[in-house]
Amino acid sequence: MQAATRILANDQPGRERLSRYILRPPLANDRLTLSDDGTVHLAFKRPWSDGTAAVTLEPLALIARLAALVPPPKRHTVRYFGVLSSHAASRSLVVPHPAEAHLAHAAAAAAKPARAKSKYIPWAELLRRTFAIDIKCSKCGMPLRLRALIKTETVIKKLLLAMHLPAEPPELHPARPPPGRERAASDPEDLLS
Repeated sequence: MQAATRILANDQPGRERLSRYILRPPLANDRLTLSDDGTVHLAFKRPWSDGTAAVTLEPLALIARLAALVPPPKRHTVRYFGVLSSHAASRSLVVPHPAEAHLAHAAAAAAKPARAKSKYIPWAELLRRTFAIDIKCSKCGMPLRLRALIKTETVIKKLLLAMHLPAEPPELHPARPPPGRERAASDPEDLLS
């Protein structure tokens, strides 16, 4: 599969097929074994023309060979040569014209179901819904925007101490059981009445 693969929203088997493809490991687990001396034995699906049916490598050598298969970031993994390359003189003879592509795209768009409203919810709205915090500027009343996301514990503690707030998390207490569970353990007849 490649990035041009499209699956409709209601295509359950297609989504499952795509998910299985994405989650597929680079090597089949049943063909990969770890020997007692620490080397990795990889059996091939089919023997090579010279009869080689497996390879034995050090673990780091196997990882290095697998890492070589990962494409560099922001590079195309599909490259076109010959008449399909971008500078080929006869490319216009084999590649559809934009008008044909536009008509094909319009036909595909007509076949698609209506696009649903975006499910993105701004972070300020999520904070308002979750913690009942209204994130607005106290001076002008405009909604505030996220400027930075601080993740390191040391910076968070420094900021909390500078704001004269407790820097240590509160003590955790175990959750109480659901209502009725305490009585159920003591007297099961109460639940029947």
